[in-house]
Amino acid sequence: MNPVFIPSCCRAIFFDAVGTLIHPQPDAIEVYHEVGRRHGYPLDRPTIAQRFRQKFDEEEQRDAAAGWTVSEERERQRWAAIVRGVFVESNEVEPIFRELWDLSLIHI
Repeated sequence: MNPVFIPSCCRAIFFDAVGTLIHPQPDAIEVYHEVGRRHGYPLDRPTIAQRFRQKFDEEEQRDAAAGWTVSEERERQRWAAIVRGVFVESNEVEPIFRELWDLSLIHI
């Protein structure tokens, strides 16, 4: 059996984990809580969790209705909508979104 090597030009490998339970550390709620706090929106974790789930589900429905079409632009729109839905009290959600987006890119 030949071992499989990852070419040195690869910077990341993505796995489609639909339907699989993944437990990131720290979890999304903790990250949203910390970033929101730094931007002056210290929402409690249960509120963040409820809003996150609601907006995530809404975006899933939108993607399903569009035939699950994937693009970088749609992915950015999707996550911006989720962040806006979590931090609804914020008039300046763009800095929060940018920080969360940039954090997600660091871990890829």
